[in-house]
Amino acid sequence: MGKTRELDPDAGFVFMVTLALLCAGAAIFSPQIFQGNWQSFLKLGLPSSSITPGNTGELFKTPDPKTDLGVRAICAAEGNCLSDGTRTALSKGHIDPGNGVWNRGWCSDQGRGRDENEADVKCLEYAQKWLEPNADAIQHGPEVYINSIDLANQSSVKSGLADKYQRAKLEGRSGTDAIAHARVEAFRRGGELSAGGLFKVCSNPRNQFAQRLRGMQPYSEAWRYGCIRQDQERRVKAINEVLNQ
Repeated sequence: MGKTRELDPDAGFVFMVTLALLCAGAAIFSPQIFQGNWQSFLKLGLPSSSITPGNTGELFKTPDPKTDLGVRAICAAEGNCLSDGTRTALSKGHIDPGNGVWNRGWCSDQGRGRDENEADVKCLEYAQKWLEPNADAIQHGPEVYINSIDLANQSSVKSGLADKYQRAKLEGRSGTDAIAHARVEAFRRGGELSAGGLFKVCSNPRNQFAQRLRGMQPYSEAWRYGCIRQDQERRVKAINEVLNQ
């Protein structure tokens, strides 16, 4: 009968230490752990190239679109950057077509900064306010997470995209279609889609959004959906292009 193999004491000690380190590592990189301490997660200093659904890396740490992927994605969604992070003329200043406010910086700062540089800093501070409230979105991956921060930056919808995205998936939607549909549905208030700034844009016959809605009854459900969807889909595609560089 064969002899039972026993682990020698030194090997056993090494094994137990290794197992403990692996368990600790699993806890550190668990997204659930960081839902309550999101800033600590971003301070880990992980490179953007290592982004996975369980690891967002440093997406919103500096106000430089060339450095931080999240900043670059929102800058592109705003039309203030190209997909590689190069600034467009809009970053220096432009009028918001929805509310008439003068925008500057990578996020279109809504007048928070006195010049482009200050606007960039204010943009970062503003975006960072919405990281933890949207931490549940990371369970769906970095693209949905960045879209949730972009939505918070762009509109009065400051959280909740994760739930809308989950519903879109259950309806059979996928990819950028699911994200765009979720973003539209996030504008629903009391059962009705509500987006005053966008509706103003879509009511302007000179705007391309309005031209695409010709033939629809203004402010009907289909018109409201179509108006919001055009803007949200444009932003979703810009973010997707940045992430797939």
